[in-house]
Amino acid sequence: MKQEIRISFNEKDQRLDRFLRKLFKNVELNLIFKDIRNGNIRVNGKKQKINYRIQEDDVLSIFGYYYDLNNNKSIDAEEYIGYNKPKICYEDSNILVAIKDVDTLVHSDGKNEKDLTRDVNIYLSNKGNTNLDDNLTFNISPVNRLDRNTYGLVIFGKNRVAARELCELIKFRKISKYYKVLVEGKIKDGIYTAYIKKDSKLNKSIVYGYKVQDSKEIKMELKMIDTNGVISLLDIKLITGRSHQIRSHLKFLNNPVIGDLKYGNKELKNYFFNKYGVQNQLLFAYKLHFNGINENMMLNYLNNKLILCSLTSQFKRIVRQEFKIIF
Repeated sequence: MKQEIRISFNEKDQRLDRFLRKLFKNVELNLIFKDIRNGNIRVNGKKQKINYRIQEDDVLSIFGYYYDLNNNKSIDAEEYIGYNKPKICYEDSNILVAIKDVDTLVHSDGKNEKDLTRDVNIYLSNKGNTNLDDNLTFNISPVNRLDRNTYGLVIFGKNRVAARELCELIKFRKISKYYKVLVEGKIKDGIYTAYIKKDSKLNKSIVYGYKVQDSKEIKMELKMIDTNGVISLLDIKLITGRSHQIRSHLKFLNNPVIGDLKYGNKELKNYFFNKYGVQNQLLFAYKLHFNGINENMMLNYLNNKLILCSLTSQFKRIVRQEFKIIF
C-alpha cells in the first residue's frame, strides 16, 4: 500500500519524524524511525534522514497499511448543528481576529459547549480560503485566551508561520491588549504590580502584594475614565497575562469587577442584575495594538495596527446612564 502526501506551506520546516508522529498518532515512533531508515518512507523518491526538514511541495511516499490518512478529515460544516458564525473584526491571509461572546469558550473543554475555535475553523473551511484537509498537522488555534464570561478580541494564526510569530509577539509584548471595565469604588491611575498564584482545585487565582512560593508577577496599567463615587469606568492596558489576572488583581485592590460571580461584590452584582439584567462580569477586551514588530518577520505589515471591537449594547446603556458617556 503506497500513499503520497504533498507538503503544504503550513507543514513545511518540520522535522520529518515529528511531522509523521503528529500525522499518524497511532503509529509507534520506533516504527516510524525504522521505516524512514529502511526507505519505506521517502521524500521526493529518495531516502532521507530522520531529522530532515520537510519543505513546501516535497512529496512523501509512504508504504505501510498502518499509515491511515482517513483519520484526518475536516469538519463537515453543513452538518455541525452547534455552529455559530463568528463575528470577525479583522482578517487577512495570515491572521483572523474574532469576538468571543460571553458564555463561550475560546477552546472546547470536550463537552457540548459554545466553542469559538471550532466556529472559526468551520467559518474558514466554508469560506474556501483554507482547507482543513490540507492542514495535516497544523491546527488553526487562538494565540490568546479570555475567561469564559469575558467578551472581546481573540487572535488566530491562519498558518504555521503566522501562529509562531503571533506567539512570539505576545511573549515579547509587541501586541498590547486593552480592556474596558466597570469596578466598585475609585482607584488612582498608574501601573499596578502584584503576585498571583492559581488554586487549580477551586479554579481561582489568589493575589499577593509580595512574592510567595509558586507565584508569578502580574502587572497592568490603569486609567480611570470616570467615576460616580460608587463605581468607576476604567481603561486597562494588560502588561502580563495570567489566568483571571484582571479580575483577581482588582479584587485584591478592593475594586472588584461589577457582575463578577467569582471575585465580585454580591450586593452590587444583585443591584446591576435588577437594574440592567447584568449576569456576567462587565469586562471587555476591546482593543489590540501591534507595535515594534521586527522588519524581518512576515507580520511586519501589522506594525502600528489598531484593531477594535464595539462594546455590547448593555454595557453602552449602563455607561450612558451611570456616567453620561456615549461610546
